[in-house]
Formats: sequence, C-alpha cells, structure tokens
Amino acid sequence: MLKNKVPKIFLITLVLIAGICFEYCISKTYVADVYYKKARELEKKGSIEEALIFINEAVDKNPNEPTYLKERARIYIALSAGANAGSVHALKNLALIDLKTAYALNPNNLVVIRNSIPLYYFLAVENSQGFTTTAKDFFSETKHRFPNDVGVYVSVAKYEKKLGWTRDYEETLAQIKNLRPDLLEWNELLR
Repeated sequence: MLKNKVPKIFLITLVLIAGICFEYCISKTYVADVYYKKARELEKKGSIEEALIFINEAVDKNPNEPTYLKERARIYIALSAGANAGSVHALKNLALIDLKTAYALNPNNLVVIRNSIPLYYFLAVENSQGFTTTAKDFFSETKHRFPNDVGVYVSVAKYEKKLGWTRDYEETLAQIKNLRPDLLEWNELLR
C-alpha cells in the first residue's frame, strides 16, 4: 500500500513546487511592470531621482527586459542634464551601458532600437567626451541593419541634422529618396 502512495506523493510535491516557481516568476514580472510604470509616471512629472529608484527596482526584478534598460538610460540622460561636469560623463556612461545591454538582449527588437535613436542623440549633444563617435556608429549600424526601413532613416536623419552632421544627413536623405521620395516633399523633419 505504501509503495503506491510514494509515487503519488512525489508527483504531487513536484507539481506543487513547479506551480510555486511559476507563480513566483509571474509575480516577479508583474511587479517589475508596476515599477516600470511608476518610473514612467514619475519621470513625466519631473521627479527624475524618484523615477530612477523605481526603474532600478524594475531592472532588478527583470534584468532581461530591454524596455526597462532603455528607460533607465533615458532617466540617466535626464539626470545628466542637471548634473555637474564630472557627473555628466558618469551618468552618460551608465546610459550607454544600458542602451548596449538592451540592444544585446534582442538586437532585432526594432521598437527598442528606434526608441534608442533619440537617446544616442542626447548622448552626443555638446560633443560629450567621445559619445559623438558612439552615436555616429549606432546611427550608421542601425541604417545598415535596416536598409529598407524608411522610419529608421527618417529618425536618424532628424538627429543627424540637429547634430550638424551634414554629410551623414545628406547620405541618409539620399536613401530616403530611394525608399520614399514623397517624404522629402511633405515631411517637415526632412526640410
């Protein structure tokens, strides 16, 4: 009689442990999403330091979510805007690490890549200590990886123009003309 109960008890225990582990993973992901949402709300309100606390919690709970890393990079860049000269470089470095990690987690996630374009622009603003080269490389690589995505080209062109990278901007416009010549006529960003 005991022989028949041992496999059943083992199976029930195994199912319970698996269920607990599954529930733990799901709740951890849910909590990370809650922290991410709170960070976004605080950032929009201008509470950047508080937003950093919540986005750090989200990243801690789910470090493999590129969106959280991209958001933390945005917060680091926002903090760098009001920081002293010594802190600016450190904050931009942290942002760059998060952007590269987000990219490495899923290099085909076009949403994260597109949303990273303006962040690389902010890294390069004011020719910040080598970040200009990093931004140029990212823009170039992104255009190379998505040669038929006109949305990528329009986004990159906007920031190349703002940064005064005339040669790069003109090359990007040429590709846009090949892909969608009508955009050059009506899109305000490309004039």
